[in-house]
Amino acid sequence: MSFEWAVGVMAANRPMNTWRDTVWNLQKCGWRPIVFAEFDVPDEIPYGDIRTEVIRRPVCADPQFPKENIGPDGRMGNFQNFVQTLADLLWMKPTADVIMIVEDDVIINLHAKEFVEARLWPSVRCGMVSLYCPDFKPYRRQQRGLFQVDRPNWMCGQALAFPRQVVITALQSPLIQSWRGSHRQRVGSPVSPWERKASDAWIGNVLTEMQMPGWCFCPSLAK
Repeated sequence: MSFEWAVGVMAANRPMNTWRDTVWNLQKCGWRPIVFAEFDVPDEIPYGDIRTEVIRRPVCADPQFPKENIGPDGRMGNFQNFVQTLADLLWMKPTADVIMIVEDDVIINLHAKEFVEARLWPSVRCGMVSLYCPDFKPYRRQQRGLFQVDRPNWMCGQALAFPRQVVITALQSPLIQSWRGSHRQRVGSPVSPWERKASDAWIGNVLTEMQMPGWCFCPSLAK
């Protein structure tokens, strides 16, 4: 079965910016990613033979999805950019079957697209598929292939692929507004909305509420 993909790369300004490598890698895999960059990410267009669309926050593609709170320096932040990227990909690619978010320092196996497509979806109630498998006990398996991860606080957001309808439903979750960030943030004093982290844990909790668990490839298809 052939799938239409909508792929977004979330880019933040880092001491060593690697988002160009990620975009070029995704292009070589056969995807056509869109970059959703924080305001202070360097402007250079990624190298490669295909130019890449770059949306610079706080600009949003979806005019119907409410903009989140923007920091005084112009930052949207990890969690808010993750949620907005999902909404923007839905808006920009209205016929896409698969919505995928990739972090800006990830390299994926060059044959991953065809390999993953042949295995979508592992269950009728599959909430997402992770191309990245962390070296962490709940994610380690002896057998190769896809396996279900039964934990709400998902711990790998490097490359997550979702069925379209799952994203539509997830974006209606009240947990978007009530999310307090990472574990350290949740047990401490409240943080500003643009400082919230742990978007991977957030989506894991939302999918648990939806009773649509995530699955993970082992060994990892991304690093």
